[in-house]
Amino acid sequence: MKTPWFVETFLRRRSALAGLAVGVGLAFGGGLASAQPAPGAGAGRDPVLVGSWFGERFSGDSGLVRWNIERREDGRYESSQFVMETYLLQQDATGKFYTPEPLLRTERGRWWSKGGVVYHAPEGDGPVSAYRYGAGADSCLWHETADPQSGTVARASRPFGECKPSLRRPLAAALKAECDLNEPVFQQSGAVVLRIETEADGQRHASYDGRREAAPVRVRDYPIRRAFDLRSGKGAGNAGEFVLATITQRAASPEMQLGARLGFSTADVRVARMYLLVPPRPERPADHIRGSRSVLIEAFDGQDALLGTVLVSLPVIAACKPRP
Repeated sequence: MKTPWFVETFLRRRSALAGLAVGVGLAFGGGLASAQPAPGAGAGRDPVLVGSWFGERFSGDSGLVRWNIERREDGRYESSQFVMETYLLQQDATGKFYTPEPLLRTERGRWWSKGGVVYHAPEGDGPVSAYRYGAGADSCLWHETADPQSGTVARASRPFGECKPSLRRPLAAALKAECDLNEPVFQQSGAVVLRIETEADGQRHASYDGRREAAPVRVRDYPIRRAFDLRSGKGAGNAGEFVLATITQRAASPEMQLGARLGFSTADVRVARMYLLVPPRPERPADHIRGSRSVLIEAFDGQDALLGTVLVSLPVIAACKPRP
């Protein structure tokens, strides 16, 4: 899992960066929970919640919970979860530094909804978790942690989202883009042609100027909160918001040319589709906060129109344009 060649070129010039400021309730993690009640009168299953969803939320100051959940029409659900307590180094009693291993777990149970609140009751005697939900961009939902007894949103709850495949944002079998690497600050010029193709086994692979990456490319849609402050980046709720804030800050720098090339306002982005080009390094869990070591982002507005495409493989951030 090597770093793309064009990023290695930048990393060999790290001195040029000196002084540059660049700027689990069970199913989702962190939810309120209660002993398992019966669904009660008026409970049902809102069809909008049915399907296979991906979601992610940052937890605490340095943790992350990521999940895939399938809610079936018959009221059953199944989820797989990636839980990272922290990406920061910890120190044990002997003074040795370590990074806690992420947890991988699965969960099955019943789900139902009532009054705009979805409930997840895991198999066995596990407690019920509840989340008030509302519509976001097409095929995306926003959730807030709620009290399972009253349905009231928790006072300190931060909205988090999940998305499922959208017909209004279809995935192309092949994507080709030319990304402009010209940034005088980095003493680098030129462009890279990136191609992502679906191969015979159904997996996507990326190639840079014809150099194919061995690791398959994963694709995730991240909803972006309208109220999120992209300029400061504080309180980012998922990798999509975190990376979009990084792009915003870089584009605002008067020393950089990214702002003139971007071609859209990041404030208009409601969904960031992230192609994970190079997987996170096991020894660098902070890679997960950016989604991956190297990503291509397609930015969509609230009407699911494609605003633009950006390559992010720090320190590289490059505006891209489609190529036939």
